[in-house]
Amino acid sequence: MATGPVDSTIAFQNFHMIWRVAGRNPPQNHPGLYLAYSVVLNMIVTICIPVLVLAEVLRFQDTEALMQDMVFYVEILVTSLKFFTLWYYTDKFEIANGLLLILDKNTKSDWERAVVRQIIAKANRIFTTYFWITSVVLLWSIFGALFAKERQLLCAIWLPFDWRLSRGWFWLAFTYETLGLYLLICISVPNDCYAPMYLMILNGHFQNLVSRIESIGNKNQTGDQAKKELIECIRLHEIITEISNIIAPAISKTLFLQFLIAALALGISVVNIVYFIDDLFKAGKFLTLVFVIFLHMFPCCYYGNKYSENNGKILNALYSCHWINQDEKFKKTLIIFMEFNHATRYFWAGKIIPINLATFVSITKFAYTLVTFLNNMKN
Repeated sequence: MATGPVDSTIAFQNFHMIWRVAGRNPPQNHPGLYLAYSVVLNMIVTICIPVLVLAEVLRFQDTEALMQDMVFYVEILVTSLKFFTLWYYTDKFEIANGLLLILDKNTKSDWERAVVRQIIAKANRIFTTYFWITSVVLLWSIFGALFAKERQLLCAIWLPFDWRLSRGWFWLAFTYETLGLYLLICISVPNDCYAPMYLMILNGHFQNLVSRIESIGNKNQTGDQAKKELIECIRLHEIITEISNIIAPAISKTLFLQFLIAALALGISVVNIVYFIDDLFKAGKFLTLVFVIFLHMFPCCYYGNKYSENNGKILNALYSCHWINQDEKFKKTLIIFMEFNHATRYFWAGKIIPINLATFVSITKFAYTLVTFLNNMKN
């Protein structure tokens, strides 16, 4: 087992690499050159592609073609919105990461440090899974376009030239769209991963905190030591709460967009599969997309649910600690801390949707109900 200090912010190092490429994580050297690179890249990709998508939607003529591309249009627009939303909160995340380092330094035992290391390893696996699955969706679309009977792009966007006129214009449009969508997919991975990763890390520190609280006042501690340990646990709980409050606005906005796009994309995908798709390759693409939508939602809802559960475990841990033989000051402090933890805490999407498994089940039921309804209508 590894020993030594831990750093839970390592879980976000892949984010910084992608954000560096995307123009929002400047290096120390050549800041002016990087600023120019960032402006040009984001104008061409994260701003221009959504604008071209909107232009195409406003001038659509074929309803069936529009429905088949609508999921990708929505994904593109929301990816750019989430990217700039997280960029706006960059300073807040820096503060939150600084507080995470304080929690890391306060891990006392090898067992507590092992918990944090396991969380980091799990976070890296989630990032890798998200990256490869979203890449598979893009590759599926690329192969579908390349092997189509007629020349076609990955999804129809408005362009200032007619790419159908010649092979050269087609490959120019196809290359621009492929590279632009690949960058947007790379951007979408930290967009979708950051929330479950922060929740995982907070849950890991909650787990360590519950263990420390339960051991307060054991036979190896004097009354003064128990009192000091209780105050230290209250301080750590305040840090966890402060981190939650710092990241909550960003999570609220981006996950509201994510739940909204999930419901919308599921509906559009189901309509396409039931009514418009008669090609097995295209049906497979939409089924893969539905799987990716559920994959993006489940970790957020699961770890949001765990966060609420761990808040409840704090109260149980306070009841379970060895408080009976402590003095009045200890007991009064304990009661105040208990009162503070009576209310169940949630993360919220858009301040109206709780981020928990009940929300995930509700969206899943919506998708199932929609499939059943549309299938009955078709029959």
